[in-house]
Amino acid sequence: MCQSSTGPQVSGSQASTSSDVERIEALLRLRGLSEKTVANYINALRQFEKRVGKPVSQASVEDLASFLSSLPHQSRYAYTIALKTSLRLLGREDLARLLRVPRKQRRKYTIIPEEKVREVAEALWQEGEHKLAVAIALGYELALRVSEICSLRLRDIDLGDWTVTVERAKGKRVYRLPIVSQWVRDLLLKYVATHPRHTDYLIWSRKKPHRYSPATMSDAISKALKRFGFLDARPHDLRHSRATNLLRMGLDIRAVQLLLGHASISQTEIYTHLTPVDLRKMIEEAYKRHSTP
Repeated sequence: MCQSSTGPQVSGSQASTSSDVERIEALLRLRGLSEKTVANYINALRQFEKRVGKPVSQASVEDLASFLSSLPHQSRYAYTIALKTSLRLLGREDLARLLRVPRKQRRKYTIIPEEKVREVAEALWQEGEHKLAVAIALGYELALRVSEICSLRLRDIDLGDWTVTVERAKGKRVYRLPIVSQWVRDLLLKYVATHPRHTDYLIWSRKKPHRYSPATMSDAISKALKRFGFLDARPHDLRHSRATNLLRMGLDIRAVQLLLGHASISQTEIYTHLTPVDLRKMIEEAYKRHSTP
């Protein structure tokens, strides 16, 4: 039986679907978005095309409304952002303008005091969990995302002026961040002194390519925090805790913005959690500084 040399035929809708996804993926990467963000956007597009049966470039208002209304409420924010961005990248501003982003449901963050973070890290060190101890210490001190912890290399650490060069996962901007806390410095000095040097990754794995995946690291940190009593804490809470604790100490929000690597200060305001008591204390201290001769 003779087969056509052109291979299986692809319908116009399927070809357009593939073209849409590939084009949007390329444009998102050109913007410098993180791998996780790109993957989430592409997943949203594929889910839309699977359920609606057409690419987003051919979507109608009714298609978008029907798809989004079929999603669980907690998923609608992320999917709306992905579809809105994709439509704009494809030149469908007419539809993008009609998509209203729902209010994001924020989960309750666990704000951990610095002395508790220190207790966890130092206890893990005493148990021989040196890599995990340093991951938690630096994750808190530098307000790092899990993927940023996994990407740190020995060459990024300058023990001379106690700075760490960090490439932020979002936006790919590079920062030199200071290690200020003495307990973090002490842990890092001990850790670097015993680093095997067969890989340049700071938090190294025995398996090639000697780098922990963000999923593996996230799971390890979550389990450690739970073991020490923070049952609802997630690794990202270390980042939130650092920002909130520094703000409560009176650090200017613009400095916190720089530490977090936020392009807009409005992003930083979301990450901070000032209570009325915190606000009162900061205002009173500001008055005291102003009135001191």
